[in-house]
Amino acid sequence: MSRAMIERIDELLAEQKKTRRGAAIAAGLGADFIRNLERRSGSSPRAANLRSLAEVLGTTINWLQSGEGSKYAASRIDPEAANEAVATTEQMAVAVPQAALSLAKLQSAMSPDLPVYGTAAGSVAIEGHGGFEMEARVIEYVRRPPALSGVADAYAIYVEGMSMHPKHSDGELRFIHPYRKPRIGDSVIVQAKYSEADPTEAYIGDLIRRTGDRLVIGKLYPAPSEVEFEMRYVASIHRVLTVNELFSA
Repeated sequence: MSRAMIERIDELLAEQKKTRRGAAIAAGLGADFIRNLERRSGSSPRAANLRSLAEVLGTTINWLQSGEGSKYAASRIDPEAANEAVATTEQMAVAVPQAALSLAKLQSAMSPDLPVYGTAAGSVAIEGHGGFEMEARVIEYVRRPPALSGVADAYAIYVEGMSMHPKHSDGELRFIHPYRKPRIGDSVIVQAKYSEADPTEAYIGDLIRRTGDRLVIGKLYPAPSEVEFEMRYVASIHRVLTVNELFSA
């Protein structure tokens, strides 16, 4: 846990007049969670715990970890931006009901039955390649976007790790189509292992190259890199859908 992240947490706590203990308890964590993070400066919290804390503070995991992107989550109003409204009262009176109706119509058409599978940090044996464990258990169900309506075996995951930041950052929800053929440049979830002795783990990356015996995916963080697998050790390659694809079906 970097000192900069602790400072960002304290900054939000001060703005909201909250205490470390109060925020940690509200997030369903131990009362000393933030203090323990500060003490263990060399370790990183689990994505699920950091996500819970970010929700209580009205921010995003990305901003807490890197200071990049929006400081405030979409559901929370930036106090400075609140003073810069561009719509008049009359415009808002028309726009808000229309937007609410459109959102309600969209949500009513999206069945809340898409499984989200749990993820965990990858094996120490192959650390550095951005691998993570994708668990068989379903941790929750979310609304099924139009592109996945009726698609058997479709699923979602919370990204584990920062190897694809900022395109796919730690803790962000991603929707997976298991049968849509990935193209070069598409983001994919690969389940594979490096050798017969290694465990099968999941990897998120951009598809760079695929031949009869090799698969190569690209990583973005901390620097662009490539991860290569032998096809005989690749169990599956599933396409990660973009926002445009999710709602264009």
